Amino acid sequence: MEKWEMLKSRKSMWPFIMEGNNMKNKLRVFIQLSMLSLMFTFGLPAMAWPATYYVSNDSGNDSNPGISEADAFKTIQKANDLMIAGDNCIVFPGNYPERITVKNSGTPQAPIVFQANSNVVMKGFRIHGKDFIHIRGFEITDTQIDEWTREGRADGAGIAVEGRYCEIVGNYIHNVAGIGIDMRGIWEKDAETTSNCIVKENTITYAGICGIQVEGRNHLVEANDISHTLQYPPKMYDPPSGADADGIRFFGTGHIIRKNYIHDILDKPENPNDPHIDFFQTWGNAYGIVFEQNLCVSPNTSGGNQILMLEQLSGHGTVRDIIFRNNIFVMNDPGYSPMVIMDKNDGSFVENFTIVNNVFAHPNDIGDYAIWLQNAKNVVIKNNIFLNYGNYRYSYLHTSRVVDNVDIGYNCVYNINGQAPNGDPNLNDLWMVDPNFKDIPNLDFSLRESSPLIDMGIALTEVREDYLGTFRPQGIGYDIGAFEFIPLN
Repeated sequence: MEKWEMLKSRKSMWPFIMEGNNMKNKLRVFIQLSMLSLMFTFGLPAMAWPATYYVSNDSGNDSNPGISEADAFKTIQKANDLMIAGDNCIVFPGNYPERITVKNSGTPQAPIVFQANSNVVMKGFRIHGKDFIHIRGFEITDTQIDEWTREGRADGAGIAVEGRYCEIVGNYIHNVAGIGIDMRGIWEKDAETTSNCIVKENTITYAGICGIQVEGRNHLVEANDISHTLQYPPKMYDPPSGADADGIRFFGTGHIIRKNYIHDILDKPENPNDPHIDFFQTWGNAYGIVFEQNLCVSPNTSGGNQILMLEQLSGHGTVRDIIFRNNIFVMNDPGYSPMVIMDKNDGSFVENFTIVNNVFAHPNDIGDYAIWLQNAKNVVIKNNIFLNYGNYRYSYLHTSRVVDNVDIGYNCVYNINGQAPNGDPNLNDLWMVDPNFKDIPNLDFSLRESSPLIDMGIALTEVREDYLGTFRPQGIGYDIGAFEFIPLN
């Protein structure tokens, strides 16, 4: 009798036995009861089947078994308390004033899945030392930070992740006090304890400091929409010193950051303290990272913002081995708006950077330099398009202090006003040649059939595809820029 009660109470098996109301379920029940008979006869250990729990804020009750929509739990927390590897939680529409710290880990074959069934509003998740957790489809808002400590930062994030093989997909995160999605290494920024996660197709707006922060190892950050980052969100009561408003901050190693859309991060009036806005930022430890097929658009702000702020600061670890390929960077800030790669300390270097087949566009007027290198070595800059970058004072590339072994060439440089940048072309540059884009105002930087950039690039092993995933080359040679022209015939 004791063994029977133990088996009957196993949360993930008994629902199937109780709900065998059709031929398929009856067959399943027959099989399961046969297995029960074997367990009783031979003393075999009890087996577990994945459970699906249902949560309804309108009609649920935490005293219910939670195993169907008709007898759903009222809170997500109740399901979280019970879930083990392989279990699912389906949350029905409603407003849930809850923030969930995930209790257990999943496994490679049996993740724990939290799934919103449309229009579920809640206060977010924390994954702390748990692996194989999937969070899908939630609207997350209204978090709060009382103190900028490690725990306070985790509480304020839309979703805070310290775990492995987690998937954060299709969530809408807005008006949170902290970072939208905070992928955090435990103590070390390249810690293996936060690794191999997927952050995909999330929309993040009005988050604090940055939309996504990436730490750890081997994450995929793909197709996220990030906008309107706030330097000081309303419920960040203890902001850190030097807070800014960025798109993605990156640390650690092995990440692929691609197909993200970063746009409309504003200064005044949303950010009245004039933050230093960057699409991407790091200060170390960061190495072995690929940025590809991202679209980044800066509005016309007061200026002084950047495509990238990549600096190696003393005591924070190395910054090296980073690739930028097939990205589109559109800066409407006046004047200064470059990609910055630097070490501020003489005697040390940032090194091994590849910047290839990107579009750097400054549509409103002529910007200063597009790329600034300082104390950098082993840099490749090829097959890029620079539109309206470089003036009578600057070329499209600015260097300071020590710059060593920079391989530059096959770039297209064109200023619409007809005035060439300062300095001379580099090897095989197309100097003051109109790229003949299809539609600059609508951010279509693909090439017309008449473009002089078609087949004029150099073949690069780092770039096998273009911005849209088209294989290169389509003609007799690589095209310059982020798009490979596909001939009609």
